[in-house]
Amino acid sequence: MKSALIFGARGQDGMHLTDLLLEKGYEVYAQYRQDQAVRNSAAPFPDSLLRRSEFQAIGGSAANPEFSYRLVKDIHPDEIYYLASNHELNYSLENYEKSRAINLDGLAGALEALVNTSKQSRLFYASSSNIFYGTSISPQNEKTPHTPNSLYGFFKSASMSLIEMYRKEFGAYACSGILYNHESHRRKDFFLPKKIVSAAVDIKNGGCEKLYIGDIDAVRDWGYAGDFVRAMWMMLQGEHAKDYVIGTGTTHTVEWIINLVFRELGLYWRDHVVIDSTLIRNKDTAILRADNACIKKDLGWKPEIEFEDVLRMMINSELEKSLLKNSK
Repeated sequence: MKSALIFGARGQDGMHLTDLLLEKGYEVYAQYRQDQAVRNSAAPFPDSLLRRSEFQAIGGSAANPEFSYRLVKDIHPDEIYYLASNHELNYSLENYEKSRAINLDGLAGALEALVNTSKQSRLFYASSSNIFYGTSISPQNEKTPHTPNSLYGFFKSASMSLIEMYRKEFGAYACSGILYNHESHRRKDFFLPKKIVSAAVDIKNGGCEKLYIGDIDAVRDWGYAGDFVRAMWMMLQGEHAKDYVIGTGTTHTVEWIINLVFRELGLYWRDHVVIDSTLIRNKDTAILRADNACIKKDLGWKPEIEFEDVLRMMINSELEKSLLKNSK
């Protein structure tokens, strides 16, 4: 039985990846941030997972390089998925230290353990299209220069450089996936498509009356999280470690999402959406759109779920949650 260690397993991608690996017969070790679970007063994972003998939850901070080193050393997993991250965009010393610790320091601990104690392990790192945020080039591919304009993008880029160093200097099988926006019903509400879906369902149910949105003309390459974690797994099955752009190559505007979601619920979005310019962080300098030709050619990966179907999944999930809540 192959084994996998997932850092950041409680997030959207970690949960989808856990499902995929268990289906493939893996033994899964799932790291999660213990203090977060305590604050939320909830079990870190569903009981259906915790009861499975092939699944083991491990509480602790991936931001601690000694902790991540020890996990890799003790488990000796066949595959390591470093998905732990934060989304600090604005600069402050506190945000700098948090972002560096989770994106760079914890990863360094895992890489050190891989080359010193667990050489058979293969590591995937979840990077982000935010490394291209300031570019004037569209679409972007693996050779597009990195132009981050936030702490999040900066440390994602720095982590990719660290992985490249370990690959060249120590022969580590370590690679980065440059992930474009990807969604599912497991997304947290502060991500824009989930915010839109949650608010629209609440409006449909007679809750909040308005959805406040910034730039409805903003464009992104949005896909399905389940497709993206399949790409992560495929990247660790190849003969050689290589970085890839992971995205759909198709873009949509925020207005397109709003229109589809409200229409699916039988609502006219202009009756309920307020455009608030104070919510606009930065105007895009270029359209973030993936050129995924390389991963298609090398690994045969392609997205299978259209984004409109992803949004319908999210709507149905929110409707089911609201029914359960109202029935209690």
